Amino acid sequence: MMLTHVVDAYLAKQRSLGTRFESAEVLLRRFCRAMGNRDIGEVTPEAVAEFLQGKGSLSAAWMAAI
Repeated sequence: MMLTHVVDAYLAKQRSLGTRFESAEVLLRRFCRAMGNRDIGEVTPEAVAEFLQGKGSLSAAWMAAI
């Protein structure tokens, strides 16, 4: 199954449950773009950790959410 299909299905399920999911959706879409449209089995924990680490320090918005 492709990563984008997994993310689309997850977001559709969350919406069907009435969850407001805008910021998480943005993050998941960025992750999909960063990984490329690949099979979900090809996404490694190292790639996820690298994406989450980002490029630079955490923003004020991230600090407020923590």
